[in-house]
Amino acid sequence: MVKSDPYRSLGLKKEPLSSIEDFDWLVRTVALGEHMGKKSSRRLGVGLEFSQYRPYSQGDDLRQLDWKIYARTDKFYIKQSEIDTNISVTFIPDQSASMKYEENGWSKQAHAKLLMALLAYLSSEAGDKYGIAGINEKDLGLVPHIGKKHWQRFLNHLITLEESTSFTKPMIPKVQEKELFVVFSDLYEKDEEWLNFIKNLKTRRNEVIVFHLMGDDELNFNFSKTTLFKDLEDGSELKIDPASLKENYQLRLQEWVTELNENFRNEGVDYMLVNMNEPVEQLIHKFMWHRRKLS
Repeated sequence: MVKSDPYRSLGLKKEPLSSIEDFDWLVRTVALGEHMGKKSSRRLGVGLEFSQYRPYSQGDDLRQLDWKIYARTDKFYIKQSEIDTNISVTFIPDQSASMKYEENGWSKQAHAKLLMALLAYLSSEAGDKYGIAGINEKDLGLVPHIGKKHWQRFLNHLITLEESTSFTKPMIPKVQEKELFVVFSDLYEKDEEWLNFIKNLKTRRNEVIVFHLMGDDELNFNFSKTTLFKDLEDGSELKIDPASLKENYQLRLQEWVTELNENFRNEGVDYMLVNMNEPVEQLIHKFMWHRRKLS
């Protein structure tokens, strides 16, 4: 049985992320083609169709007052567009060694890079700034911005991201707008370092989404023969008989995912388990919902 592959319809058999041109083509193909159902986000502004009204607050632009409503109600209301505030989206990639795990010729790192670029592209189309967190003292990240030059810098930054052997605390660029933090990680950790870092990201002012990347083989333990497993971070190896461990493995995995979900929910952080072999539509829809929610 041939596994599903979200990039098979694009004719991709490996990671074409070595050049900005290839990367840009792939992002636009996925975002604008049938893979996304040819749906695009809207950003309504002054002079366009309005979706709702809200009471006037000191500091609001008086040009957006609706005088017809005032005449009927004797109260001031502002024409509020679907999105009437600037949002800053910061992507936080996990570059630890475990993210080099591959399925169908795609590593978790490459999958995360493509998803970050796709969400950045959609953020730009919606008029929102986007950037990326730094992963070490040499890589300070990319401050959220917008524009064609920034898009090129963003893609180049993703292509040239350095790898690390284990968790390093991401460095978050400072911005003035409301923030949406989007984390891509397999959440493999030794001392809850990712869990604690993500908890500290959430404040009343911002939103946090965690996309937990795992391969289909990891999730369903699709092994039938004695297999040599290697820890990509510490290099240790273990040869096992999958048949004797599958039931216990899946039970422990479910317990772990449930615990993660509960911990993040208690902190107001949204969590989504992502199978690398699934289409990206569900992830995109959840991201866009959060972008609207923060507005």
